[in-house]
Amino acid sequence: MLTTKATTTLLFLSSLALNAILYFKMSPPRRAISASSGPGELPLASPHTHTALEFDLGAHHYNITDAGSWTSLVPAYGGHIWLRPNAGSPARSGENEYAVGLFSDLRCLDVIRAAFVSLRDASGPSVISAEQEVDVDGCLGQIQQAIRCASDITIEPTVLECDEQLGICDSGASGDHVVHQCRDWVQVRQFVERHQRR
Repeated sequence: MLTTKATTTLLFLSSLALNAILYFKMSPPRRAISASSGPGELPLASPHTHTALEFDLGAHHYNITDAGSWTSLVPAYGGHIWLRPNAGSPARSGENEYAVGLFSDLRCLDVIRAAFVSLRDASGPSVISAEQEVDVDGCLGQIQQAIRCASDITIEPTVLECDEQLGICDSGASGDHVVHQCRDWVQVRQFVERHQRR
């Protein structure tokens, strides 16, 4: 069973990762560096439509052991879409497959979640496969970069939490019940679902 400190740390890291993923889409538009690098961002009608989201960590919409609810965050086909390489490229150049950052980040968060559950619930030695370790390592790097890129500037109140068994107190912020400004991820998902090859 996880200690209070480990549970608090896990909730904090999960909150931070989800916050970064949602906030990531508010950054200024990225443009293609070259004709071969792709479109840069989804060509949405209103790419900077914002929505207010009050974080509610007590809602437990995505239980850590419910793989199905985590899988439902990413559209079919991994959230991959097919688009022309850039708006200026001729139609004859065809379409290329792209992954949308939001869904790559959510998939990574699910990879980390699954590895954590596997290690937590292991009855024998706490070991994950070499493939899982590579996936988790890559995903931790991706989530770390998404968090830094988003640079969420929302001010969150801190809460003092104490572990009576260890006699340790520490302050931390979870973002719980704090309103954050986020891009409209529903609009992103709808675009992705319209531009998938089936």
